[in-house]
Amino acid sequence: ALRQGYLELHGKPRISTWTRLAMTAEQNASTLYLQEPVDWSGGESIVLAPTGRDNNETEVLSVNSTSDGGHTVHLNTPVSYTHHGITEDFGEGHTMEIRAEVGLLSRNVIVEGSVIEGDSPDDLGWDQYGAHIMVHRVGFNFTQVRLSYVQFRHMGQAFRLGRYAIHFHLSGNMNGSYVRFCSIHHSFNRAITAHGVHNMLFEGNVAYDIMGHTFFIEDGVETDNRYIRNLGML
Repeated sequence: ALRQGYLELHGKPRISTWTRLAMTAEQNASTLYLQEPVDWSGGESIVLAPTGRDNNETEVLSVNSTSDGGHTVHLNTPVSYTHHGITEDFGEGHTMEIRAEVGLLSRNVIVEGSVIEGDSPDDLGWDQYGAHIMVHRVGFNFTQVRLSYVQFRHMGQAFRLGRYAIHFHLSGNMNGSYVRFCSIHHSFNRAITAHGVHNMLFEGNVAYDIMGHTFFIEDGVETDNRYIRNLGML
């Protein structure tokens, strides 16, 4: 928790934290063709959105390598489902882009909660009691938070008020503060909460497998916060 002072965490900058498929990845494909170049490395984890009617078709995959200037990602294991990357033409100039989003989960700086392991991998974090970051400025104390290219996992505490993964709580004007290009995944209570704060920047973040809201504006009185190109995924 931070009430006065600075909190700065910065990882290695990346070319892109998420993009979309340039063409369809058929079931059992082990290559993804992307609209934008990436610099994702072997062993890093990515998440691939579903494009069908079942949100359980979201897939977490491991990168083997990239080629074609970063437009092609080779996977360690093939995809289990088909993920579309198409432009649907309805005639008379009406089209729709149906393209699965692909987000990078890995970062070289990691903040994570200590979760209890069960008898199987599916039981990991069964207590749903993760770490959390709360920023709550008091009075006129100066407080500034800058987070970029950081991975947050096993965060948040389920069903506990205010115990969210990243929580800005009644801190007023936070001009100069930001959360940019981070990943928040496998969180037990929301991803990023802005409550009674103003003039913040949230940009390029990837949130996946979150209990509750991903990007949450709590009271509706928050002003001049900018949300730019963030990705939230079930």
